[in-house]
Amino acid sequence: MNLRRSHRSRTSVRLSLLVGLVALIASGTVSLASNILVFPQLAAGGGYTSFVTLMNTNFNTPVNGTLTIYNSDGTLRSVDIVGQPSGSQFQVTIQPGSTVVLTASSSSGIVSGGMAKFVSDFPASGVLRFQFTGGQVGVPDSAAQTFATLPLTTSGGNDTGLAISNAGSTPVNIRLVFADANGTPVQTVDPPDLNPLPVNAQVAKFATQFGLTQAANQSTGSIQIQSTNGGTFNALALLLKDGLLSTTAVVPGVGGVSTVQDLPQFEGSYTGTIHDTSSGMDSAARIIFAPVQSIKTMVFILTFDSNNGPSEIPLFGPYDTNGLNLQQDLGFGPIALTVSSSGTMTFTVMDTRPPGPNHNISTINCTGQAHSDRITANCTTVFKDMTTANSTMSLSHTNQ
Repeated sequence: MNLRRSHRSRTSVRLSLLVGLVALIASGTVSLASNILVFPQLAAGGGYTSFVTLMNTNFNTPVNGTLTIYNSDGTLRSVDIVGQPSGSQFQVTIQPGSTVVLTASSSSGIVSGGMAKFVSDFPASGVLRFQFTGGQVGVPDSAAQTFATLPLTTSGGNDTGLAISNAGSTPVNIRLVFADANGTPVQTVDPPDLNPLPVNAQVAKFATQFGLTQAANQSTGSIQIQSTNGGTFNALALLLKDGLLSTTAVVPGVGGVSTVQDLPQFEGSYTGTIHDTSSGMDSAARIIFAPVQSIKTMVFILTFDSNNGPSEIPLFGPYDTNGLNLQQDLGFGPIALTVSSSGTMTFTVMDTRPPGPNHNISTINCTGQAHSDRITANCTTVFKDMTTANSTMSLSHTNQ
């Protein structure tokens, strides 16, 4: 093989791909990603004024962009910008190394919120500051996230609030989970005004106003913000202390958290073994939890090896904030599965048929715990001749 010729051939292919990509960008078929700053909370009117400070930390290239102001419902919002005509969109040029400050106000006597978004051709930095009688609050730009955590303080004259906005291209569904200092989920809510949160919309409330009533009078703990449909959100945490408002940290996250509502922590496949403590033998087992959230229905499938070969038990039924309670008769007798909001699980199988070579089991009773990463249970089998056998079930989530 001619290696020199092969190298020239590969170089030609790369050049062709590069030329083609440049042509697509020039035609508008492919666009380069824009740089976006999102400020989840803006306040104007009723004595509030917002100052948007935009900085170009590059000393070689100017930044050109558009600042857009939105109402809480996602519609464009007209504000008064000092030195410019009133409007909702403002063209901004930031010279290399310079800073631009835009002052937004409203003649309305009612304070109203919303968000601000700056989209530019090159990266910029910025902060929004809203000022009111007796104080001011800085609002840093917020990155798009699908999961985030913030510390909770609602006692001793403190209160914790959240401003959540959607700067994405599709509506997002948001779930809030209050967890205590040990990380144990205490209360979960899907606030109606966050499900869905429309494109460019924003909601700002204190934790209890979102429905997290059990988060009241807590000296510590956390609130998890979760996207439940894959969309992204931008968030700001607010702290009120004796009437004085400030911001606090929102920590980005990369994983889920247990919840006490809708049971998504059980979603997925679990594999492991059923260990017969009498004989010492193990048999393979698999459990699938598949929630259909749009209709609040859980599909449960247990597959295991038995003396008669592989066996499968499918169940389905509704679930709610208290957990799930699935009951079904598959022709040989009733089967029931319950899982509480804390994960306590019971599983019962009854075979009401007369004794026979392939149906000598009378009942199977299992009690255990369903976690986001594993399922454990102790089971007792009662045979039709009244003898018993004990076993343990241990399964791990296949994706954790």
